[in-house]
Amino acid sequence: MTHHYHLVALLWCAIALTMNSPRTQAQQSLEIGGFVGVSNYSGELHQAHYEVADSRLAAGFVGRYHFSPALAIRGHFLRGRLQASDADYASIESRRNRNLSFRTTLFDLGLMAEVNLAWFGEGARLSTSPYLVIGISGFYFNPQALYNGLWVDLQPLGTEGQGRPGLSDQPRYSRLQVSIPMGIGYTWRVNDYYTIGFQVLAHKTFTDYLDDVSGKYPDLEQLGAMDPLAAALSYRSPDPTAGLPEDGMRGNPNTKDWYFFAGVVFTRYLQHWNTKKHRAEPSVSGRKEYRYF
Repeated sequence: MTHHYHLVALLWCAIALTMNSPRTQAQQSLEIGGFVGVSNYSGELHQAHYEVADSRLAAGFVGRYHFSPALAIRGHFLRGRLQASDADYASIESRRNRNLSFRTTLFDLGLMAEVNLAWFGEGARLSTSPYLVIGISGFYFNPQALYNGLWVDLQPLGTEGQGRPGLSDQPRYSRLQVSIPMGIGYTWRVNDYYTIGFQVLAHKTFTDYLDDVSGKYPDLEQLGAMDPLAAALSYRSPDPTAGLPEDGMRGNPNTKDWYFFAGVVFTRYLQHWNTKKHRAEPSVSGRKEYRYF
């Protein structure tokens, strides 16, 4: 995970440099728009970090305020779908025996700093630019599993014994969490009114339960006596003779889950303004010239 922290440090260094640039007071602008793309996740129910086949439609709203052609602050509200299934890896015995699956709709509200690498912005000479982003997000998720034709919420069940004295010392996880979004993108200013671009965001979370799978199996007999549905959804092997793995592990609690958004961002300028110095009055710091669209 060291390379992720190096990326974070690099982004913040870039932000510091652009804030100290004399061009940071040159151009400012405000935009709003939308996002359309796909969402996906990385966790216990994926064999690879990113399984393209499990990508699902995602959409949302974005807003961007340019402090300068180099630096912007942006907010977003995104909605996506995450899903995965052990059935996709039926050739792997441990996955075939575990036989878990999930889906969840995820809502993400975030605030990020955006560093344009080619001094992109309203009034800048270049109309295209790659950019880097990093920030913080709050998100809501609710993992479900299909059982007897019905989608069942998994968090209230405590499928690993969470919240049940004698079965686990872990409380039930919260469905409201925080993540660190970071990513890259490319923007093209179509004209004086509109921009369009492509971006990829990776969200580092601090939970291992996007898929409701993390630690050890509970005592299934004891859990079944308390809640038969929780026990049935904890271990779903199609082979009634298949026992639990020797180490008793249902997932890997040492790694946290990630989720991703990738797609097209389109915005429209609402307002932009220039801050110019008066040549005849050098003592005057400047004035703002506003333009509305």
